[in-house]
Amino acid sequence: MASKWIEQGWVSTNDLLLLGWSKDSVAALKVAVLERNVNLGGMSKARDLNEVNSWARNNGEPIVSSKAVRERERRSTRTGRKPVTGTGFRGSSQTTGLSQKPPPPSPAAFQAAQADAAKQAAQAAHRQKRTVQSFQAQTAGSWFESKRDANDAGFLSAVDLKDRLWTDTLMGKLLGEPDGLGHNYYNPSTPVRYWTKDHVLNVEASADFSNAVATSLSRRKIQWETGLDAIVKSNQDHGLSGRLSTLPWSLALAALLRPKD
Repeated sequence: MASKWIEQGWVSTNDLLLLGWSKDSVAALKVAVLERNVNLGGMSKARDLNEVNSWARNNGEPIVSSKAVRERERRSTRTGRKPVTGTGFRGSSQTTGLSQKPPPPSPAAFQAAQADAAKQAAQAAHRQKRTVQSFQAQTAGSWFESKRDANDAGFLSAVDLKDRLWTDTLMGKLLGEPDGLGHNYYNPSTPVRYWTKDHVLNVEASADFSNAVATSLSRRKIQWETGLDAIVKSNQDHGLSGRLSTLPWSLALAALLRPKD
C-alpha cells in the first residue's frame, strides 16, 4: 500500500493525488521541497513527510498521514476504483515479489548517512592534502626518514615541542604549516611535522606566544617546578641556550607563582 512509505517518513506524488491535491500544487511542491535520493520500490524521488506537511499548512492542501491515505484507499476500493500503488514521484508502480526493494531509511537515518558520507569525504581530502605536502617536502629536501635526521638538521618535531610544553592548539595557532615533514612509522598517511629551531625560538619570543602559553600552562595546571625542569631538559637535548630560549618561558612560568585573585 502507498501509505507504508508515509510510516517511514516519506511521501510520493501518488499519495498526494490520492488525498485530493491538485496537480498544480504537486508541481509547486516539487519546486519548493528538494528531492531526496531515497529508493522507494525502485524509484528515487521522494519528499520528507515533515517538509511536505509544512508546505501543505502554508498552501491550504490536506495534511498527509498514513491514516488519511489508507482511508482514501478503502473508499476507492469500495467504489470499484483501483487504488493508487505507485511509490515514486514519476508515478511508476511498485515492484512485487522477490524483486521488491527494501523500505527506504527514515529521515533521521538518511541524515546520519549524509553526515557519515561528509565525514569520509573530509578524511579523504585530509589524506590527499598530506600526500601532496609529503611530495612537496621530498622535492624541497625538507623530508626526513627519522627524527634523528631532522634533529641533526636543526628541526624540532611536534613531539619535541610537546616535551617543551607546547600543545597541538598552540602549534596550529602560532607556528602554522610545518617547515618540514617526515615518515611516520605508526601512521604513514599522516607524516610527522617539523619546524626549524629558529622558527620556534622566534615565535616563543613574541608577545602572542607569551599571552597564549601563560593561559595554556594555567589551564593545564602545570606546576612551576615541573615546567622549569621540562624547559631546561629540552634546551639541553636540542642545544638551545641563551636569553632567546630561556626568557620567554621564565616569564610564562613565573606567572604561575602569582597569587590568584
